[in-house]
Amino acid sequence: MGYIKNIVLFILLTLVFNVGYSQDIHFSQNHLTPQLLNPAITGNFSGSWQLSNIIRSQWKKFANPGYQTVALGYDQKADNLFKDLNIGGIVVQDKSSSISMSVSKVLLSTSYRKIIGKNIVRGGLQLGWVFKQFNNATYGTQFDWSTGTINPNLPSMENGIDETINYLDMNAGILWKRKIGRFEPEIGISYFHLNNPKEKFTKASGRLKIRSMYSIGGRFIANDKFHIIPIFYYQRLQKADNLLGGIQFKFIFDRNPNHVNYLTLGGSVRSGFNRQTDAAIISVGLSVNKFLFGFSFDANISEIQAYTNSVGAFEIGIIYTGFIKSFDPNSLPCSRE
Repeated sequence: MGYIKNIVLFILLTLVFNVGYSQDIHFSQNHLTPQLLNPAITGNFSGSWQLSNIIRSQWKKFANPGYQTVALGYDQKADNLFKDLNIGGIVVQDKSSSISMSVSKVLLSTSYRKIIGKNIVRGGLQLGWVFKQFNNATYGTQFDWSTGTINPNLPSMENGIDETINYLDMNAGILWKRKIGRFEPEIGISYFHLNNPKEKFTKASGRLKIRSMYSIGGRFIANDKFHIIPIFYYQRLQKADNLLGGIQFKFIFDRNPNHVNYLTLGGSVRSGFNRQTDAAIISVGLSVNKFLFGFSFDANISEIQAYTNSVGAFEIGIIYTGFIKSFDPNSLPCSRE
């Protein structure tokens, strides 16, 4: 069994090494990392400013210590500079244990809100720098079939590999929302790698293609104490796609001594078109005073579950929202409130 597991691990890690460069960092709780979803969401919340932090741990049982991703973001309304202007930034660190590969992103975002009749439209731009580095990488030529393991002492036969790269990255997006009776739909479209940056790990490496992201959210207000929030995110990069769909229920509490504002319970599935469903996800959120705490668990339901014991990923996140002044009553709160 150990021999088979090593072979499967080798195949998976080989795939990660070959296609991992073009993949983008993603979370199951997209509402806790809004600037990674769409630059237009910058400043789209009820408050003056907010600080967010999220940690994701994936495949720890299968490839210890697994894949670790951390994101720290900040955004605020900048009405003191220009009416309806919002600014923000996010720092992301991702580390893959399989090839000791690390990805760091430092991104600055800005968005502008425009009210057109009963519609609210936001446009956003994002500019930043990406750093990628890997160490102790292994290759197919170093797989020892006699032991069923990778032997780093065997020659890799790989030449001309640059272990460190960095490049400028440019992203943009638009967001529309409107109140229609009890329903407040929110639809976003965003595009990443607009400048087609070069990735030069090897001489054969080319330019990153544009990745598109489509989102449908908002909320259905059943009553003052119960909201239903749809979850739909679809992204595509050439022939590869990723779909996250589900639903979240929000239970709102009356004012209480513990300052608990609301509780959310959600479920979703990560899949795509013409591909195997990857994971089933459960999430829990709790808003206390000015804090929003979030937790999610990804359960593998694909064939890989036999090797991960169905344990995919854990996420823990937090958002703190600060208030400086009263806000425009015509503004629509988003589904993250």
